Amino acid sequence: MNGAGQAESNFDWPNARYQERFSFNGEAAELHGSASFLGVARGVLEGNTDAAGLHLLTRSAEIGSGTGTAADTVHRYCGRWVGEELRFVMQTEGGSTVHVPFEFVARRSPPASASAKTASGASASSPS
Repeated sequence: MNGAGQAESNFDWPNARYQERFSFNGEAAELHGSASFLGVARGVLEGNTDAAGLHLLTRSAEIGSGTGTAADTVHRYCGRWVGEELRFVMQTEGGSTVHVPFEFVARRSPPASASAKTASGASASSPS
């Protein structure tokens, strides 16, 4: 998948709804780019694709409540194509709290030119 996408993610703690963004590039099975977590872009450290979808890994730091100490967290994503949607399962490991895997759906972002036309009142074509 080369291009950009976005997803609304509802994480497993109160009031944790974020609009996440993805930007991927690569050739053959190689995948690189970024995936946001809590609205902040994180570089893809490991990524690959196959006919059904993609797998990627990012990292972030989680600040422990009460301690102020940062703990390294790893975010593993497994995405499968279902029609025009990329259905992800994300698992976070490490940090100061345990998180269960959760699911969300990403969709391709319209090309920049289509977004500009939509903002000006013209209709945008659906991405292919």
